[in-house]
Amino acid sequence: MSKKKKTKAPIVINNGDGVGDVCVSLSGHDAGLVLVVVGVGDDGYVYIADGKTRRLSEPKLKKKKHISIITKLSPEACEKISQRRINDSFLRREIARVKSEMLS
Repeated sequence: MSKKKKTKAPIVINNGDGVGDVCVSLSGHDAGLVLVVVGVGDDGYVYIADGKTRRLSEPKLKKKKHISIITKLSPEACEKISQRRINDSFLRREIARVKSEMLS
């Protein structure tokens, strides 16, 4: 049997289609994790990261139907994500802020 090599799809950044959404993964190994949409792929796919288990350098490609959107980050944060002026610690801080707001 021959194995097919996986090719990565290019990350298409489109601020109007979910970049900056905070979501919960519904399926897969990362089920239950809170993540941020950092890019939009083709045909109903998004790139998600949390800065801890899934870093910005290797975002997870996931179908939109396998995530549940909780909220959206501030417009300033979404702009930073779109312009790629963020790092992993920024994502961790934003996720922690959203979690604390949801619990209070």
